[in-house]
Amino acid sequence: MPLDAQTSLQLTSLLSDTPTASLGTLREGAPFVSMVPYAAMPDLTSYIFHISRLAVHTANLLADPRAGLLIIEPGEVGRDPQRLARISIEGQAAPIDVETDGYRSAKAAYLEKYPKAEFNFGLNDFVLFEFELKRARLIAGFGLIVDLLAGDLSQLVNLSD
Repeated sequence: MPLDAQTSLQLTSLLSDTPTASLGTLREGAPFVSMVPYAAMPDLTSYIFHISRLAVHTANLLADPRAGLLIIEPGEVGRDPQRLARISIEGQAAPIDVETDGYRSAKAAYLEKYPKAEFNFGLNDFVLFEFELKRARLIAGFGLIVDLLAGDLSQLVNLSD
């Protein structure tokens, strides 16, 4: 099912504005889920995490880059949680080399969303990761389900330009 204009705007807002995601990694072959702040890159096909090497999820990603993200719109007391927009994303995450232009643009995107995180960039145990989307499933409300690939999100961004 193609995205209509309203669902496209909802998806763009969900990916860009939601402050945190649930990050699923593999820990000794078993699922491990944690919370991470993230920033969406402009094309919406990759997401940036700035995470500590001391965290279990960081060790998990360094051992096996396969991961999943679940981003859910914020809920309100009394609202039916089944009606919350959400997207489940499959992909892989890898550390970004500090000496690259990719690092500088990823850091800028992250700090634009989280300016107070500048302090963490001075800590030696923090690593900037890029999570690249392989495929995703959007649930934009009760019964509205759309499967997406990276190209679908790139087209979405191009349409809104």
